[in-house]
Formats: sequence, structure tokens, C-alpha cells
Amino acid sequence: MNSSSILSNAVSGMHASSLQLQATANNIVNAGLSNYKAVQVKDTVPKANTIPDNLRNTKDITPNLVNEMVNLIQIQHSYTANAKVVETSEELVGSLLDIMA
Repeated sequence: MNSSSILSNAVSGMHASSLQLQATANNIVNAGLSNYKAVQVKDTVPKANTIPDNLRNTKDITPNLVNEMVNLIQIQHSYTANAKVVETSEELVGSLLDIMA
């Protein structure tokens, strides 16, 4: 696996976390509505970064605020881990350039 694919995977993970955050925030905001159905992010890779295609109503129940808060913590950890991969990849490329120079 080369550094560009590692970086690409990390950026994709950060994008997925961003979409999950949007869905979770939407569920939290609309949790009090009687006819609102929970929204989740699909497991597939988004096409052309269009958010409506990546979100779907998957449950016929109203959102559970406890579960949504747990989702927020999981999203935070996922985003942080992917950001660390990006940072490490940048350091690796910098070190390689220093060695080559």
C-alpha cells in the first residue's frame, strides 16, 4: 500500500465521519417530532459527494437520544483516528523527502 492510497483512505474516512455527524445532528434536532424517522448514513462510498444520496431513512422509529449521543462519541473517535493517519502520512512523506534531498 502506498502513501497516496493511505492518505486517500483516511480522507474518505474523514468524509464518512462528516456525513455521519450530519445525520446524527439531524436526528438529534428532529427527535422531538412525532412523525420523524431516524436517518443513517449508507455503508457505501458516496457518489459525487452528494449528501442526499448518502442519507437514508432506515428505521421506522423516532431517534433515541442516548444512542445518538453514543454515535457522536464514535464519530469523534473515528474522525480523530483518520486525522492522525493524515498527519502521520504527511510526516512520512516529509521524512522521505528529507532523506532523498
